[in-house]
Amino acid sequence: MSDTEDIVEEEVEEAPEVEEEPEEEQQEEDKEDEEDEMEEREHGEGSEGETKPWTKYITNIAPPKLPDGEKLDFDDLHRKRLEKDFNDLQSLIEMHFSSCQKEEEELVALRSRIERRRAEQQRVRAEQNNERQARLAEERTRREEEALT
Repeated sequence: MSDTEDIVEEEVEEAPEVEEEPEEEQQEEDKEDEEDEMEEREHGEGSEGETKPWTKYITNIAPPKLPDGEKLDFDDLHRKRLEKDFNDLQSLIEMHFSSCQKEEEELVALRSRIERRRAEQQRVRAEQNNERQARLAEERTRREEEALT
């Protein structure tokens, strides 16, 4: 019996060793694949299905057209760029002041409406107060007449 027990023990011991090696190799391969994917994401490389880097720069400025075979006049390019920037700033300033002027006009209109509403409320309160005082005066005179009679 001891011979059979030894054989069984050996088989049991060998079986896990054989299974562990492919798992370890598979885990190492998985780690390497994950590292490769991380590097590809960091460097912006990858297959067609992957997304591009998060930051994208969208420019509205078309590159200047360079004349073929001629020297570039960088002073002229700089002057044109400054003129364009100056014109853009001027338009932004005009838009800002026109919007400020509109807001100021709206504010003045609002203040005038508030003042008119307050004046109307004061007028209504004064009329109500006068009517109440008139009623109180009539009640006094009536009480005095009733007291005399």
